[in-house]
Amino acid sequence: MNKKGLVIKSLPGIDSRLRTFYSQEMDSVYFLVLLHIVVAGLIGGLVLSSTAIVREKERGTIDQLMVTPARAFEFILAKAIAPLVIGLIATVFSFLVAVWFSVPVKGSVLTFFCYMGFFLIGNVGIGVLVGSLCQNMLQAILLSYAVWFPGVAITGLLLPLENMEPWVQFLGKLLPTTHFLIATNGIFQKAIGFAELWPEAIILLTTGGVLFMAGYFIMVREWS
Repeated sequence: MNKKGLVIKSLPGIDSRLRTFYSQEMDSVYFLVLLHIVVAGLIGGLVLSSTAIVREKERGTIDQLMVTPARAFEFILAKAIAPLVIGLIATVFSFLVAVWFSVPVKGSVLTFFCYMGFFLIGNVGIGVLVGSLCQNMLQAILLSYAVWFPGVAITGLLLPLENMEPWVQFLGKLLPTTHFLIATNGIFQKAIGFAELWPEAIILLTTGGVLFMAGYFIMVREWS
C-alpha cells in the first residue's frame, strides 16, 4: 500500500482474547441466583413429597386411610399435588430474587414457570418413590438427601457436565436437574423456548410419570 502511495502510519491490532457468547459479563451473581432457584425446586419437590407419604406411615394414619373408599392412586396423587403447588409458590419468591439482583431474563417468564412445573413433577416423582419405599421420617430424609447430593454434584450445577467422566455424564442425564438447568440457562441467557427445549420437557415429564407410577405400584402392594 505504501508503494501505491497510500501511507499507513499504524495497523489496527488484533485482540485474540476469548469471549463468551452468552453472559459476556461473566458475573457470578447470575449463576448463583439460578443455582438458588434450581436447588429450591429440587429440595421442595423431593423432600416435601417423600415426607408427606412417610408421615402417614409413621403416625399410623395410613391404616385408617386403607379402610376408607379412597384408593392408593388418590392417596399418592393428593400427596403429590401439595408439594407441587408449594414448590411453584416458592419459585415465585426465588424469581423475585433474580429480579432483585437484576439477572437478565432474555426469554419468556411463562416458559420458565412451565419448565419449573415440569422440573417439580420430576422431583415429586422421585419423592413419591422414596416415600413409598421408606417406613419412617429419618429414612425418608436420609434417602432424599442421598438423591439430592448427586442432583447437585453431577448435573452441571457445580461443575460443567462435559468435564466429567462419560459414565458420570450418563448418570447425570438421568436426573431431572440436568435437563431443567439446560432449559433455565436457555431461557435466561439465550431467549429460546419450547421450539428448542421440547426434548427437555419430554424427559422431565417422562421421568416424573415413570417414578410416580413406580411409587404407586409399591403403595398398591401395601394398600392391598
